[in-house]
Amino acid sequence: MKIKRSSTCTLKFANPNKLAQLKTVLAEYGQVVNFFINYFWDNPTSKAELLKPIVDLPDTWLTARARKVAAREAIDLIHSVKRKAKERNRKATKPKHSCKRMHVSSTMARFEVSKVNGFDAWLHLSSLGNKIILDSPLKGHKHLNKLIAKGKFLQSYIITENSVQFCFEIETGEKIKQGEMVGIDTGINALASENTGKQYGLEVKSKIERVKRRPNRNFGCKGKGKKDLVRFLGTVVGMIWFTADTHFGHIRIPVYTNRRFFLNTEELRLLDAGVPTRGPDSWTPSRDSIAKMDNHLIEQINSHVGRNDILWHLGDFSFAPKHKTLERARMYRDQIHCKTINFTWGNHDRSEIAEIFNSSYERYTLKWQRREAVLSHYAQAVWNKSHRGAWHLYGHSHSTAEWWLDKYMKGRRSLYVGVDNIYKLIGEYRPISFEELDEMFEKRLGHSIDHHTQPEE
Repeated sequence: MKIKRSSTCTLKFANPNKLAQLKTVLAEYGQVVNFFINYFWDNPTSKAELLKPIVDLPDTWLTARARKVAAREAIDLIHSVKRKAKERNRKATKPKHSCKRMHVSSTMARFEVSKVNGFDAWLHLSSLGNKIILDSPLKGHKHLNKLIAKGKFLQSYIITENSVQFCFEIETGEKIKQGEMVGIDTGINALASENTGKQYGLEVKSKIERVKRRPNRNFGCKGKGKKDLVRFLGTVVGMIWFTADTHFGHIRIPVYTNRRFFLNTEELRLLDAGVPTRGPDSWTPSRDSIAKMDNHLIEQINSHVGRNDILWHLGDFSFAPKHKTLERARMYRDQIHCKTINFTWGNHDRSEIAEIFNSSYERYTLKWQRREAVLSHYAQAVWNKSHRGAWHLYGHSHSTAEWWLDKYMKGRRSLYVGVDNIYKLIGEYRPISFEELDEMFEKRLGHSIDHHTQPEE
């Protein structure tokens, strides 16, 4: 899909005499456009019929090229007002040119990038008439530079007394298909109501009243009420989810992590018998088993994480031969409906897959609903504000280190959020939500082993 965008530059750096000449040209050009409007209004003419007998009709000092441009603009103005009148079921009114603008192409104008005397470019206007040639220095800006970098310059200019407008064509990719339209209203009784009758956030009124009932002098109680309301609003409006170590396409991962659910009967027998997956007489799960695992993990993400939610994937996204790394990773990403996936780098991830995620980090501190969570692929014993209740979420260990951490870091507010541990905790290979973690960590006092607090004996 292609769209058109424009950007404007000032002509204030031009010589005052040149600007006066430009004003004269614009006035004469506008009069010629109005002449053609009056003529074409009674004598409909197409652009293909703009030959010398018609172009030479007005009495003007403009060149034939400028007159033809004026005639084309007159035809466009007439077609525009007639089309709008038809759409509104009204009688069309003859348009009138303001004599303050001129729409020209590369036949009369040229844009030249040339850094001279502190300027970034020049606008050259010629073929105007009366031997007038105008050169105006221009200074670029962020918006113009962005369009130049990503768009195609259309060689189309709109000139006014003090500015020039440039047009660009931008390639935006395949047009997004519009789905079913839904009307939404907000209110005190329901946070959101659809025209289908479905409502969201029906508890919002009671929670707001609960905050109001708290006396202002009792800051602790009032704060708890506000905190509860903020959490509730976050749950209704949009949720944050966490996962890690999906290992899409990794043929040995069901064996390494005991993902028995995805193996067939013969593969389970070999697994239980301890037959190795490398070396002589080795075995590996079938492609069908890996496909079953991939499909199930993606289905679990799509069934829990909403399209407008945020998913944090904490590393080891997928496996593939080096030359197919990006292709395979994109294939899995395209099957996930969630529009926003942020990522922390795992030990098996290659740098080229960064482009499939909205953002990627080695480590990131997430702040949400008055909570802080340090996110990374690897577990830490100490993290920022761990002694003040900050969370730590990580991947990598496939749940094998949780028993040790639970034993020696009692009350810790950290968790392996990979699919293997969530299966042990909840019974499903799926992401875990911010709200579920909040409920879980609320029961933990926290743990610190550095100088901030004394460790247990």
